[in-house]
Amino acid sequence: MAKKFLKQGGTGVKDKFGSRSALADQMKDVVRENIKILPELQKFIRPLNEQEYNLLKLGISKDGCKEPLKLWRQGDDYIIVDGHHRYQICSELGVEFKYELLELADISAVKQYMIRLQMGRRNLTAQEVSYFRGVQYNLLKDGHGGGRVVGGNKKTSEILAEEFHVGEKTIRRDAVIATGVDSLPEDERILYLSGESYLKKQDVEYIGKMQPEDLDVLLSVLREGGSVEAYEASKQQETFEEDTVETSNPVDDNVLNAWQKFELKAEKEVNKLIKSNDQEQINSAIERFSSLLEKLKSMQ
Repeated sequence: MAKKFLKQGGTGVKDKFGSRSALADQMKDVVRENIKILPELQKFIRPLNEQEYNLLKLGISKDGCKEPLKLWRQGDDYIIVDGHHRYQICSELGVEFKYELLELADISAVKQYMIRLQMGRRNLTAQEVSYFRGVQYNLLKDGHGGGRVVGGNKKTSEILAEEFHVGEKTIRRDAVIATGVDSLPEDERILYLSGESYLKKQDVEYIGKMQPEDLDVLLSVLREGGSVEAYEASKQQETFEEDTVETSNPVDDNVLNAWQKFELKAEKEVNKLIKSNDQEQINSAIERFSSLLEKLKSMQ
């Protein structure tokens, strides 16, 4: 019976079992008992500070909840799409609220709806704008296999670049940054999007691109005023020290000649350079290796 009521869209519909108001009340009860908050959607909602929350709470306590919650039905659950804070306050105060049921195809469509809703806010930080553009790109790219929009000749990045009046490269960079933002611990993520973080855009872009396994170490370096370059240098030093330990026992030192040591280190460095594709670093490495090779020749 509940499913029959809910398909009728939240309006009072009379049948042989009761009045319109009775049916409407039953439907409201079913929806209220099955409202859910999904963390993967809630992350698109900016948290309120204490003052903002208290002001909203005061308004609802005096005037009620005027703006309806927006919900999306997923099976027997009703997922909050818009109105997370209002729902929390109404639940605390026992205040009635209205709702709208959105007809959206799937969770990806819900996310896109929420992002566009957030992009319409007036007080977004530069970090939030970049993040939402990037998430939008990633959602559309994943939905279309990373290629062109279905039925069109333009790439996803081109479509969004025109929509948001930025360059196509900016959209693709935003996508990497969005991946980096979502890799951060929740408190760091909120702080970055607020625009008050010690993390710079290039730091988060690096995290999104490289996905470092020891993210906590990188964040610690950056928190102390260090840089990504300092973090990478420390990682290279650790790798070098590990290699040294592996080849430093007395037997190996007697057997392993100078050329073999050079070759092992050179191979590791070359592999790193191939991955980086950084021409400036490659040229610098060539000069260093040439110098070492000359020294080895002088030992003959």
